[in-house]
Amino acid sequence: MDLNLTSCHMMSTQMAEQIATSSTYAKLTERNNYQRRSIWIQAKRIFRKRLLSRITRNGTCNMALALDVKSTRHIKESNLDNDESSAIVQRLLAPVLQQVFPYLNIYDRMRLRRVCRLTEEIFQHSLISLPPIKLQGISLDSIEIWTDHSDLIIQLLVPEYNFKLETIVDGIITIKDWQAELLVQRIAKRVDCIEHLWLETAINGELCSALLKSVSQTDLVESSRWRPLRLDRMTIVGSDDDDCEVISEVVRYFSSSIRELCFRHICMDFGIYCEEFWTLEIGGIEYLSSSILSKVLANLTIRNLAIICPRIKFHSYLQDGINKALKNLETLLIQCTTSFDLDSLVEREYVIKVLQEMPYNGLLRIIHISENNVGQAARIMSYWLEIACETTSSIKLKLSGISQNRIDQAVGRLLRKCSNVFKVAFKGSSLMLTCGKGSVCILDKYMWFGEDDED
Repeated sequence: MDLNLTSCHMMSTQMAEQIATSSTYAKLTERNNYQRRSIWIQAKRIFRKRLLSRITRNGTCNMALALDVKSTRHIKESNLDNDESSAIVQRLLAPVLQQVFPYLNIYDRMRLRRVCRLTEEIFQHSLISLPPIKLQGISLDSIEIWTDHSDLIIQLLVPEYNFKLETIVDGIITIKDWQAELLVQRIAKRVDCIEHLWLETAINGELCSALLKSVSQTDLVESSRWRPLRLDRMTIVGSDDDDCEVISEVVRYFSSSIRELCFRHICMDFGIYCEEFWTLEIGGIEYLSSSILSKVLANLTIRNLAIICPRIKFHSYLQDGINKALKNLETLLIQCTTSFDLDSLVEREYVIKVLQEMPYNGLLRIIHISENNVGQAARIMSYWLEIACETTSSIKLKLSGISQNRIDQAVGRLLRKCSNVFKVAFKGSSLMLTCGKGSVCILDKYMWFGEDDED
């Protein structure tokens, strides 16, 4: 019996060992391990996706933050560099802008006024020049503004005005008289040079007064301007006796810069308001005679005289004591029409006497109106060359009414036919011919007296 139990126990043990070592049991264990391992891999995949998204967001934020910090640091460094080299940049910038500034149009120059504190050197050496402007009255309270730059008036000088379309026709602006006074004040404050101011209104005195008032305010210490206002040319038409005092104040204020002053239809005693005139130009007065001219020239030291009037001829300067004024003249301008007789010995004698009354270094300027004919032009040139040779003087001749091509042909004909005439100098605007000790400078058609000197 015991034997059987023992044998049974041994058999069960062998069977258990056999079961434990069977392939089925081993595969079950491996399967369980595989399942546990696959679950862990799946979990890691899920966690990895979540971690990657979070890391990406954090990395992006960190990168943006790093870029912001880097850019901020770069800006701070550049600001420090700019602060350290600001003085150098300003010193280098001003001369460059100073070279560019004269080539800018007037609109850009006016806008650069806003940064004048940063570019002080520019405004000390460069001018803002206002183109010619004409104020003409059309009624008791309306004034027209004539200028080539109407946008300048609208946008920069008086931008606070809302100009209606009907007030601007073909570039001509119509304003009220009180607006004209304000416009003159703005001109005095916002520009450096006025090329030509033409006043032809019923309130010329008020406009001159507004100009003087604005200039006096800008000249004060608390609101000093960059430089004194300059006025090159001024024309005043139609003023009465009450305006003479303020007009004389304007002339006296701009006496250092004004080059041309023209009065028309104005009654004025020059002896009261003017101490000295250097240049006097009178033109277009039909009934101006030598007696009236002598009264105008009395007690005046005129240096440059130009009279273009129908009744003033060469013999007029030898009458009524006008020859005394000739002794101080530097230049004398006379116009000869087509009726001037080149063959008249009497007229020739008058011309020679006038030249003899002038100083040795005096210059006679002739505007000779000619027909558009080469032969006539050559005769005129020959006439003035003979006068210059006989008086050993210098004459400047401008032919009018003839083309430049005919003038050149006349010069060539004169040089071919006259052996004693020589061409000694030639510029882009004038030609110098000599005969003996006299000389005649022939101006081109589109040049004026004085412009050839600039060349």
